[in-house]
Amino acid sequence: MLEGNGELTDASSTLLRQMERYAASVGCRHQYLTEYFGDWHAKNSCGACDYCLDELELAATPA
Repeated sequence: MLEGNGELTDASSTLLRQMERYAASVGCRHQYLTEYFGDWHAKNSCGACDYCLDELELAATPA
């Protein structure tokens, strides 16, 4: 994924940003993934992910 000069390609950089958005998202993980792959999850809650089970632990903001 890295070019010889150590920089990310545009496509790899885009994928990395999408992964960062997923990791930082506060919402249903199932809905996020189905929308990413072009599907639509009609429910607002899957009832199975960390967010829907109220198990999401937010990281502290650095001072």
